[in-house]
Amino acid sequence: YGAPMIETIGGGRRECGFVVLGMGKLGGNELNFSSDIDLIYLYETERGMTEGGEGKEAVTLHEYFIRLGEVITRIISEVTEDGIVFRVDLRLRPDGTKGELANSLRSAEIYYESCGLPWERAAMIKARPLGGDPWVGEGFLKTITPFVYRKYLDFTSIEEVKEMKDRIDLASASNRKHERDLKLGVGGIREIEFFAQAHQLIYGGKNPDLRRRGTVETLRALVGSGIISPKESEVLVEAYGFLRSLEHRIQVYQDRQTHVLPQKAGDLLRLARTMGLPDGPALLAAMDRHTGNVRTVYDNLFRTPPGEAGPEISPAVLSVLYPESEEEDIGDRLSALGFTDLSAARRNVAMLTDGPSFVRMPVRARRYLGKIAPLILSRVVRSPDPDMALHHMERFLSAFGARTMLYAFLFENQKVIDVLVRLFGSSRFLSGYLLRHPELMDTFLRKDLVLLMKTKFDLRKELGETLAACADFEQELDELRRFKNMETLRIGMNDLAGNLSLEEGMFQLSVLAEILLSFALALARRETGKRFGVPMVAGEGGEDVEARFCVLGMGKLGAEELSYHSDLDIIFLYSGAGETAPLPGQDPAGFRKVSNHEFFAKVAQRLISILTTATREGTVYHLDTRLRPSGNAGPLVSSLAAFERYHEQSAKLWERQALLRCRFVAGDRDFGKQMEELVSRFIFDRPLPPDAPVEIHRLRKRMERELGKERQDRRNIKVGRGGIVDVEFAVQYLQLVHGPDNRSLRSRATLKGLYELYRANVLSRDDFAAMDEGYRFLRAMEISLRLSHDDSIERFDPSRLPPDQRDRYHRETEAIRGIYLKILGLTE
Repeated sequence: YGAPMIETIGGGRRECGFVVLGMGKLGGNELNFSSDIDLIYLYETERGMTEGGEGKEAVTLHEYFIRLGEVITRIISEVTEDGIVFRVDLRLRPDGTKGELANSLRSAEIYYESCGLPWERAAMIKARPLGGDPWVGEGFLKTITPFVYRKYLDFTSIEEVKEMKDRIDLASASNRKHERDLKLGVGGIREIEFFAQAHQLIYGGKNPDLRRRGTVETLRALVGSGIISPKESEVLVEAYGFLRSLEHRIQVYQDRQTHVLPQKAGDLLRLARTMGLPDGPALLAAMDRHTGNVRTVYDNLFRTPPGEAGPEISPAVLSVLYPESEEEDIGDRLSALGFTDLSAARRNVAMLTDGPSFVRMPVRARRYLGKIAPLILSRVVRSPDPDMALHHMERFLSAFGARTMLYAFLFENQKVIDVLVRLFGSSRFLSGYLLRHPELMDTFLRKDLVLLMKTKFDLRKELGETLAACADFEQELDELRRFKNMETLRIGMNDLAGNLSLEEGMFQLSVLAEILLSFALALARRETGKRFGVPMVAGEGGEDVEARFCVLGMGKLGAEELSYHSDLDIIFLYSGAGETAPLPGQDPAGFRKVSNHEFFAKVAQRLISILTTATREGTVYHLDTRLRPSGNAGPLVSSLAAFERYHEQSAKLWERQALLRCRFVAGDRDFGKQMEELVSRFIFDRPLPPDAPVEIHRLRKRMERELGKERQDRRNIKVGRGGIVDVEFAVQYLQLVHGPDNRSLRSRATLKGLYELYRANVLSRDDFAAMDEGYRFLRAMEISLRLSHDDSIERFDPSRLPPDQRDRYHRETEAIRGIYLKILGLTE
């Protein structure tokens, strides 16, 4: 490429300066016999090109010096038949393994000024120009002196150094692997070096005499400055000399980079005699004495007051986050922690330690990421699915724009990490929504959304204010979906965090559905009225009054027992026949008169469209209207008279049974409450037919056969044998039998119905306890499956359950089926 040239101020040209900085022990003149060498490549400026010419390609200075660095590295570290010169480690360069192999002075200066981390301050203490142009290196080190040695001591500086110590403490605490490690063990070489560097970082800004590269000379300078006592210095210097001498002998003997004492007695004896000691026990005793002395001095550095210690982080987690060398394979450790996709886990762990790829984070963001990484990973490995939890957490942390705010928030609110990891390791459904909608991440950071329960009033107020601010109907549709998804996320996170009982979770989902139905109905009435006006009916005095309309909730919506992904079973009713009239001020040319039946059919159709049409935000709910009179064969909406006539003359027993859970959910409240009273008369004012148990069981078996479709490797929690529907049918049969004489037995909710039946001595204590426990177990299992699989899933393979859960499922469903049959007075 020719020589790398730059233009001088006078218009001349000269070669661009280049330097190799020696770091670590090389920079400090403290190499071992088998040390790696830590290097950084810097060049003067990017402004210029190589000379090229005579068949040589001219390239940018940046490209030239990257290739020069590659050549230098290969010459030193390539293994040939004659061996190797040194192993080269370039990870101390700006941005580490993500950064450029060689950097211009300005690029490096900007990096350290804006993104440099505390450990990089410590690393630069030992930096020394070794090859190339010394003046380039010396000028650079002078420029970054304010970064390394801060002139004014502040709380942040001390906190940064304290955090470095905390990481060292965590890495060595309770780690049996390091018991005989001279470098990484308790009281080892690393602690001595850090003790010296910590004081340099704190006091070196005002005391230039402390700006030394060597550990021993620094410890002695600290005494001269009155910062540590002569005794402390003596203890540390003596221990450092002993441990480094021992380290040299181990490496000379083993001819490899190691810091660990040998295990075999013969090897230990040989090593002891090279140190002038009689035997292995004497060597171990000497080592224990020195490391114990070091730990005593080291412990006094930023001693944490009792009661203020941080959370316990396991050594296994730390060894994955902070391996001792870049080449070290952490696959076995990841596997031991419960990960199965090891390549993905490696990538995601790298993101936890280094931040998202190709993103240069501010210093504060990187500091906070360093704090939360062990907290996150320690929770991930305890989650139900570590692979899924870590994958989702990586996407969450990488996607969020305001990283400093997020990382700081997570560090200061570690319960949120618990909730997030539980979410990410348990629910593809909720995780997927949070990750697909980054705008909700800002909302999620509000503390009031993490653990908050909401009432109908809260939800109605929030959604009303949101819709009032919409510019058009399409925006209203999107906002309905956003609101539903955001609130489902909130409820689901509460659920996973254990903040909601089964009843509370079902109730919250049901309340949300009721509020969304109410607002969707209001939108449908408004949009339909624009063309067809207002429906009128003859009042009691003969005058025309507005016809009434309501939506009745059936099934789990009516019982306030909704789950995630539940459809909404509904019936539409209106008060009576008539025709529409124009709205006040409505343009006659734009108005078309229709019958009340046609009007309310259009309202119902518009309501269904509002809730089920897929927009960019998805759908709100799937609706099921088949429980209306005559099912799919009947009209979508019914008048009061038609509804009454059908249930008095034509309704089947199963339809009467279904009405047990009928409840007003949207529309005209007074009309809806009247319908509830009417429905109650349909259910309880007539005697049951003698064959009711047989008919109910016939329907139950049909559901089991046609919907459950169970086999050895597939069970159905809801309609399978002994499933949720067994409990519901048993309760509903007893309500049909005893409800006419006891109004307290008419509860729509299954669990409450069970309890009232027990209180009324209809159910025995043992049967109540078994049905209550079994129903709770099955509903919790159903919720878990639906959260995990992002679908209204009810089927599962028993062989995939843990043995204790599989056995319990069999036990609970057998008990439920037995009690169900006993209640109906039947046998299989």
